[in-house]
Amino acid sequence: KSYCSFAEYTWVNMNNLSVGDYLVFQKTKKTQNNLSIPDARLLGYYLAEGNIIKERSQVNYKKTGNQKIMGVKFSFSLDEQDTFAKEVVSLLELKGLTPRIYLKPDKHECCIQVYSKDLANNMLKYGSEYSLTKTIHPSIYEEPDEILLNILGTALNGDGSQDHNSHAGTIRYTPV
Repeated sequence: KSYCSFAEYTWVNMNNLSVGDYLVFQKTKKTQNNLSIPDARLLGYYLAEGNIIKERSQVNYKKTGNQKIMGVKFSFSLDEQDTFAKEVVSLLELKGLTPRIYLKPDKHECCIQVYSKDLANNMLKYGSEYSLTKTIHPSIYEEPDEILLNILGTALNGDGSQDHNSHAGTIRYTPV
């Protein structure tokens, strides 16, 4: 048991919690500084709009063997071509990479591809794979708040929405 000025803290098993109980969590220590702001922004865009480019070897026009990680692809709406897509291109070029941009009017898509195994492996390490299973690696929470806010901000750019009314604003994030 522990005490503070307004409450008594007691360990309780999860199945014994009830409505109105307070939960106490240890604050994450900010001990990491592995990501730069550009890397954090790319990770956020990857979480929202990215996927891993994989290829198989081809023999006699048949794709065989295991898939190999080759790079990263970002997919945006054509309406985002001059905003978010343009920022992703700039961030990739800042890392010395050469992105390729493909406009697909029939799908209303602006696709950015970059072949970099290092970038792909970093995205997998810190953001996992596939929209339903993407998760942020636990070490990310040890990064400074500025890094976390850049990841969150660009993830919201990709999969977020805002609703403004006269009383309050709402921000929503839906990764699927």
